[in-house]
Amino acid sequence: SVSAQAMRYMEHHYHDDIQISDIAYSLGIHPNYLSAMFKQEIGVSPKTYLTSLKLNKAKKLLTESDDPINVIAGSVGFTDALSFSKFFKKGLGCAPTAYRKEHP
Repeated sequence: SVSAQAMRYMEHHYHDDIQISDIAYSLGIHPNYLSAMFKQEIGVSPKTYLTSLKLNKAKKLLTESDDPINVIAGSVGFTDALSFSKFFKKGLGCAPTAYRKEHP
């Protein structure tokens, strides 16, 4: 299905700072069609799914590695630690360093 292909693409490219339009064009469909089909089939928007994917990958790296925050930021598609920290805090309500301390 379109959604399965989109999820597979996100899984392989989440660290490349991809946009929903990149996913849609890789599948040869319009971004609006992708969003509509994804939401219908999965229950959330592709953007919400991608955000969750990045947050889950970041949480795993924070708890399973000693990598600095800027390295983890790069691993999940951010060019700098500040924008990653804002993204993380918005998504989970705490800073990446606080998350790491709370989940040793």
